[in-house]
Amino acid sequence: MARKGAHFEEYRAMRNKGKFITIVAIFPISLVMLVLKMVQVDKNSGFFYLLFFLSAILLLIIYNALRHIFSKKPALVVSEDGLIDNISQAKAGLIPWTNIHKTEIKKYMKRDHLLIYLIEPKSVLHGNKRLAEIMLEEIGTPIAVSLELLKDDPTQLKKAIDRGIKAKGNPSTHP
Repeated sequence: MARKGAHFEEYRAMRNKGKFITIVAIFPISLVMLVLKMVQVDKNSGFFYLLFFLSAILLLIIYNALRHIFSKKPALVVSEDGLIDNISQAKAGLIPWTNIHKTEIKKYMKRDHLLIYLIEPKSVLHGNKRLAEIMLEEIGTPIAVSLELLKDDPTQLKKAIDRGIKAKGNPSTHP
């Protein structure tokens, strides 16, 4: 969804809330099954603690999905100031154009992702820092957005970001 400003066309990529609704619909069933199993298991066994740990992880996943469902913020915003990231694990917020090197659509963990390569990647680590550092080591960037979490056409989104890089980015990132 594009909005025209004075000199720059803003682009807002919206969340695919259907994906998050699916998570909220399916994961509570698993959670209930785990809790019922916990009641049957000896509280002093290691299996009980494993079930408790798995239940906690499921609760975190459900909580995160609910946050995305009720969030009014777009997933990504291509603005005059830079790219605003409201959906990646890094939770980078505003990434100035001068810090964005390039974009790429690539498979990561068997899913298509929009990768945003940065000049100074550690400057944007605000969310899950450890996971972002692992992603930086594995794929060269902490900003990887699963395309199935976005409603928008990935090609259009990539083009909008690339236009911003070319118009406003670091001169060393393009000829």
